[in-house]
Amino acid sequence: GVGGDVAYSRTKLEGRYYQELYPAWGVVGMLKAQGGIVQGLGQDLSLPDQFFVGGETIRGFQSNGIGPRDKNTGDALGGQYYIAGTAETVFPLPYLPQEVGMSGALFTDVGTLWHVDPGSAQSWETNCNNASNPSTCVDVVSDNAIIRWSAGFGFLWQSPFGPIRADFAWPIAKSEWDQTQVFRLSGGTRF
Repeated sequence: GVGGDVAYSRTKLEGRYYQELYPAWGVVGMLKAQGGIVQGLGQDLSLPDQFFVGGETIRGFQSNGIGPRDKNTGDALGGQYYIAGTAETVFPLPYLPQEVGMSGALFTDVGTLWHVDPGSAQSWETNCNNASNPSTCVDVVSDNAIIRWSAGFGFLWQSPFGPIRADFAWPIAKSEWDQTQVFRLSGGTRF
């Protein structure tokens, strides 16, 4: 922005495909793919400028629940690259009138986040061995493209205040450092 001193390039791509699976029953399928890359322009990235993934992107994980972490504190460090995909089926809930605006969903999410910018989180091997106080150094773990995968179900409500969604998801494939979350409540305007 104007007067700012941070320079980086962030690119994100997302594509969605919707298909009626059983039109007479109101069952709709959705496939979504997304990814991103962020690079510092002539300087290192700061920690907040990197991608953080979890929560709505890969349900079953906490917000910032996957990707590189500080081994000493467990803090998320973000990453420069991520990819994710979703397959979901949305259907009306049986025995409820359509006017209630409730539907159900079955889904699976997959993705990964990797490569923390070396300047924003100094690795133990390169910078901390010679540090005067090694306890202040960051020891990066899980900085590779480990695939995370989750599956679950959800309930969607077209409330008078806007769409509300409750999801229950369980990780199927994860890293030992990831932070999981079974239940997530969210709102928004997307399907």
